Amino acid sequence: YKGHQGPISSMTFTPDGENVISASFEKKVKLWSTGNLVSKAKSGRKALLGCDLIVLTHGDYTRAVTMTETGHILMASHDGSVRAVCLGDMIEKAEKAAVEDMEEKKRMEVMKTTQAVGVSKGDENY
Repeated sequence: YKGHQGPISSMTFTPDGENVISASFEKKVKLWSTGNLVSKAKSGRKALLGCDLIVLTHGDYTRAVTMTETGHILMASHDGSVRAVCLGDMIEKAEKAAVEDMEEKKRMEVMKTTQAVGVSKGDENY
């Protein structure tokens, strides 16, 4: 993921100081690892090259964002709505999707390999 494409409307540190949550006028809320930001800044590269997770895409831009001690991200949108998401649930879903994506890529590679050598499902050596 890359940095925000539009102006940032709100930023906050997570309670443990390990991450920063940012919201922008492009209607996205993103999570950044402070360790990654510090190492990039010290190396002289742009500090905000990529985020760790896109938390949510809003219907309207997020005016304010904060995180509770229990791991819930609270977002107040320009349209007057307030949303709460559990960061732990978001990370779990992202990790599950990444594993499923890797498994699908492996299945596709096996299919390509078996097709390339002329093996079909009906062959005894399959």
